[in-house]
Amino acid sequence: MLNAAGSVRLLPFRESSRGERSDAILIYRQTGPNGFRQTAMLNRVVVDRNSGECIMPHENTLSRKVDTLHGEIMQSMVALTSIDPVFLLGRINRELRQHITWHCLIRKPMLRRVDAYHIIHEVFEIPAFLGEKLLDDSQLVIADGHHRVAVASRLAEAQGSVTLPAMIIHCEDAEVASYNRVIQTGSDPSAILERIGRAFVREPFSPVMPSNSFAVYGNGTWAQYRIPHDETDLTEVERVQELIVAAIFGIHRPETDTRILFVEGRLGTSEVEKVSRTLTNAIGIATAAPCVRKIFNAAKSRRLFPPHSTWFAMKPLPGITRQIACRESVHVRTRYSLKASIV
Repeated sequence: MLNAAGSVRLLPFRESSRGERSDAILIYRQTGPNGFRQTAMLNRVVVDRNSGECIMPHENTLSRKVDTLHGEIMQSMVALTSIDPVFLLGRINRELRQHITWHCLIRKPMLRRVDAYHIIHEVFEIPAFLGEKLLDDSQLVIADGHHRVAVASRLAEAQGSVTLPAMIIHCEDAEVASYNRVIQTGSDPSAILERIGRAFVREPFSPVMPSNSFAVYGNGTWAQYRIPHDETDLTEVERVQELIVAAIFGIHRPETDTRILFVEGRLGTSEVEKVSRTLTNAIGIATAAPCVRKIFNAAKSRRLFPPHSTWFAMKPLPGITRQIACRESVHVRTRYSLKASIV
């Protein structure tokens, strides 16, 4: 078991069938066409009855998605260990981060892929870290994979413990975007748009949402408003849920209400327009992404955001971790040419 702070239980992502270098660290790195780069450790994380104290959610889950995934696993349609890794935010030890950076510079990746968006996905196998600890904090925050962790927790209640593939990124290196909303009103949205206009101070519209603001799309136009100041540390998406989604639309449980659709914020406000136009009588809502500090604060205080409040950019290629698990040790990776591995 890897040395982690507190009660976080981490295992090597892959165990060698011959017992060779099972303590090696696997690193997953993504590089975008604009040069933006994110690097994460690949591990398996143990989920048991007590792991909720150290693997903390920051947003609610959609119960129907949890039930569907749980049903597929129970029917053996998919193995828990073969699903895509959950994405966790942590405070990785500074010396370990330097260790990772150095070895990723001097080593060739054991696996390399380029996706349709020209993002380069690389996996490195580097020597074990000999420092005292991997993490400076005993707690990890779920960035992406709330539903998978919820299913694992449900299985752990019956089995005692289960393991999940996981990617752990240093919290300050994570890139986060918002999740926007499209709400079906069921009737002409004009009255609702008027009510919003009377309740909030309007400001010039910007496709990139500034903090403490939200924008509404309806009847073919955008209108941007200022969120009233308060003394709380609530994020924009929480305030919009409270002041708009619940108070005006009457949606108090977005995790179960079928009138609300979620749109990835990375796609921009144009995607909100597109989805809204495909529906009859719909209103789109865009907000700024919450910062990582507020995500950590919410998780540690056990305050959950509405479902689909954040979108994190670290997305592994589907199925790539299964390819990693089947690969031989780093000692034979030279058989695979870098050029041949690009798809």
